[in-house]
Amino acid sequence: MNKPVKSLFQSRLMLIGLMLVFAGPLVLASVLYTFRDSIDLPGISVHGELVTPARPVERISATGVNGAALTADDLHDRWTLLYLGDSHCDLNCEAGLFKLRQVRLSLGRELTRVQRWYLYAGDEPSEHLTSILRGHTGMLVGRLNSPLNQLLMGLPNNGIYIIDPHGNLLMHYGASVTSKGILKDMKRLLRVSRIG
Repeated sequence: MNKPVKSLFQSRLMLIGLMLVFAGPLVLASVLYTFRDSIDLPGISVHGELVTPARPVERISATGVNGAALTADDLHDRWTLLYLGDSHCDLNCEAGLFKLRQVRLSLGRELTRVQRWYLYAGDEPSEHLTSILRGHTGMLVGRLNSPLNQLLMGLPNNGIYIIDPHGNLLMHYGASVTSKGILKDMKRLLRVSRIG
């Protein structure tokens, strides 16, 4: 092969290489998007159950321990870690409240973006619940005035929920979740979110 032909061949190879560098990712993204249902791509792992679609918490009506009304408006502008329980607070409830406190404290400088709520259905809080709540300063506590099924619309009626700053139920966690799992989900939500 003579020198001009070799040089022309190398130039074309370089041009094809440059085209692949710039057009390759676009072509690959188009193929993945087109065949996304038939290609098994790794998903994002979450530690709770996603509430799909996210449900707005519009019908919430609760009375705080100080007698003030708690409404859906109090959920806006901050992320909310909500524990739904009863007026007695069993061991799962105690563990859930502890997890909420630990998760919020572990957020470091982001903790001001997150608030904690404990809502219970039923009678006045028991002595046991009152003594537990003394160790959870800064948490909003209220007794539900409306039926729980109106608030949850078919979701589990106990456990931990994450509510976004627009007042939407996003995730539910059962009793077996660890605070580390909730923390990972919460950090991810705060990182990708510009709200709250």
